[in-house]
Amino acid sequence: TGAVVPSKYDTVVPVEECVVSENRLQIKTPCKNIESGAWIRPVGCDMAAESVILSTGTVLEPVHLGLLAQVGVHEVDICRLPKVGVLSTGNELLPDGLPPTMTGRIPDANRPTLLSKLHTYRNCVPIDLGIVSDDDYSKLKSTIISALDSCDVLISTGGVSMGEKDIMESIFVNDLGAAVHFGRLHMKPGKPTTFLTWKSEGTRVGSKAATKLIFALPGNPVSATVCADLLVRPCLDMLHGSLPPEYSSETVSVSSLDYNFSEEDERFVTAMVDNAIVHPEIMAVLPKDLKLDKERPEYHRVKLKYIAEQRGGKHKYEAWSTGVQRSSRLMSCCDADGLLCLPQGKPGEKMKALAGEQYPVLVTRIGGTVAGLTSGKKLLDSMHVSAKMVKVSLVQVSEDIIPPSDTSLEERVEHLLDYDTHRVIGKSACTVKGVVPSLVSICTSQKTDLVIVVCGSGDTTPSPTFVSNLEVSSALRPLISKFSDAMSLQARRGAVSDNPLSALFEVLVGFMADGKMLVCVPNDGLEGALSSIKGLLKHAVSVSQGPHGSIGASHHSQ
Repeated sequence: TGAVVPSKYDTVVPVEECVVSENRLQIKTPCKNIESGAWIRPVGCDMAAESVILSTGTVLEPVHLGLLAQVGVHEVDICRLPKVGVLSTGNELLPDGLPPTMTGRIPDANRPTLLSKLHTYRNCVPIDLGIVSDDDYSKLKSTIISALDSCDVLISTGGVSMGEKDIMESIFVNDLGAAVHFGRLHMKPGKPTTFLTWKSEGTRVGSKAATKLIFALPGNPVSATVCADLLVRPCLDMLHGSLPPEYSSETVSVSSLDYNFSEEDERFVTAMVDNAIVHPEIMAVLPKDLKLDKERPEYHRVKLKYIAEQRGGKHKYEAWSTGVQRSSRLMSCCDADGLLCLPQGKPGEKMKALAGEQYPVLVTRIGGTVAGLTSGKKLLDSMHVSAKMVKVSLVQVSEDIIPPSDTSLEERVEHLLDYDTHRVIGKSACTVKGVVPSLVSICTSQKTDLVIVVCGSGDTTPSPTFVSNLEVSSALRPLISKFSDAMSLQARRGAVSDNPLSALFEVLVGFMADGKMLVCVPNDGLEGALSSIKGLLKHAVSVSQGPHGSIGASHHSQ
């Protein structure tokens, strides 16, 4: 193995397939079964000339170093890790090392927790900025200025609520001129969390002008810990290396952004956020009822328990609460495997998450119970940020010939409805002849969230006539328990704008008794019809399914 093949030969036979005696060698494999080129790896077969081995923005892993060695590259340019400063504020905090025995003073749990977390993220250089009392305004301000001058990201805890000592935002905005991007979050814990950016002029010797990021987190340790996982870690991942491919060779970067985003800046930031890697997610069953908060959706700390069912090989996870969920009770994070995403309660409708219901869990600790999970998802695909993927069934109706099986219709629909949020998982076909029994059977049997009936199949087979379309709509109307006349009218207008002849066809939009949404549109006006209502479809499906249906279990995004 590894030897150069002599120029006269084009095939190798493994020694295991040979019998060697004193004066002869016999090949056991019949000659007719030996192919030219067998057991030879041509030069360049692993990596073609001019192929890209590693793209800009790649986070180097051990295998990447091996690849670089294979192609003879011994040095590469790398980006430095962002420096992240962690500052605790508050006159109630004890200096490090003192026992927690003084009345009205408490140890600082935030800094050691956050600094340790940052080390586990492996995407930054943590810097301990210590504790500064909020009684000393000038010292706090000078500490912040010094931190922003030397760090890329500043994480502060405390001083962002509504009390008279909550002065952090005043320093950042009024004194330093930082821009607030959000100052309250509709979530529990972490409501007071504030995110700002500050434009550094590069006054320190050797420093450059750059945009600095500021996470002003609440002082309660659970709030700070949860917000670090949900907000800081994905942000640092983006800074470290998750730039989308289309920007890998461009000069635009986070540090070059100004407060007034240009259209290109906005596109860049949107692409970054969509590609940010967030926590792995699983669906877990509640073993006990949990009270819902009537004001905010909640990230409830839970311990996951793996349950294997003997029959059918099925399995599931159970999400057990870690107890009292006060934002000061750091014990609720101890031994927690993840954050259970609970929706906001609705007084008079639903104020409890019931035992047996399923909810998404963001897995914050990999290993043990959840050892099978190794990486996160893109934010775009995340269950807890947006509703789950809408599953779509297509039904094609032609005049008298079953349309041929192809993927063009699926591709058109997924493109029109946005491939990132809708997936076509089934396609059926029928003719107008005998349309009532076959169409009814097909539509009612679909295990999807949305059924789209398309009248006509393009150029290959005859499209239904006006009379035939009436037969189709007449067959579908009894299946719809609640019509959406506004969406029907909007879809019809869109179809007509695409093809005026679509005005002859009836467009139907409504909800079936089992919660599925049903849409019937002509093929010749498909693009216009779906484009005009695609912004409403996902929301309508989510509402029809309810908070615990096939796509609604996570319908609580803020």
